[in-house]
Amino acid sequence: MLFRSVPDLDSKIAGKEAEVRETEAQLNLLKTGARQEELDDSRERVQRTTEWRDLAKSDLKRSRGSLEDSLARLDQKIVEAEASLKQAIEDVRRWGDLSRRKVVSEQQLHEAQTVYKKAKAQLAQVHSEKAALENVGTLEAEQELARREKELEEAKAALTLLEAGSRQEEIEASAASISS
Repeated sequence: MLFRSVPDLDSKIAGKEAEVRETEAQLNLLKTGARQEELDDSRERVQRTTEWRDLAKSDLKRSRGSLEDSLARLDQKIVEAEASLKQAIEDVRRWGDLSRRKVVSEQQLHEAQTVYKKAKAQLAQVHSEKAALENVGTLEAEQELARREKELEEAKAALTLLEAGSRQEEIEASAASISS
């Protein structure tokens, strides 16, 4: 019989024994599952994110109410601006007739035309404000609600995984690596 000497055999054996101890420790962790503190923290996170999501829902509801109020005010401004424009058009027509007959001065006609231009610009501005408000609407509040709902779903998923514990396949794979 011939024996060969393996250099550093003792250190290699010690290394392999350490690997086995590490794998056994990992197996024990898999079998034990999540600590109660981890489960409690995860449940609290779900509760907090649920409250934040609910707060975002009420913020969105308030934003929608505020949007409706703002749009109603702008609709009223549009009605007023249209009335002013209609009056300005009539004034320009009337002052124009009077000016052509030399009953009033050109200055009075120019003043009526200036009022008409201002009324037209005011109506355009109110329409622009309304369009801008309709485009933005409650977008920010809706985005915040979506973000918070996503966080809640992630928290629920993490809790579900913790409560489920380790998969049997993971435990068996860890056990198999020890026995091989």
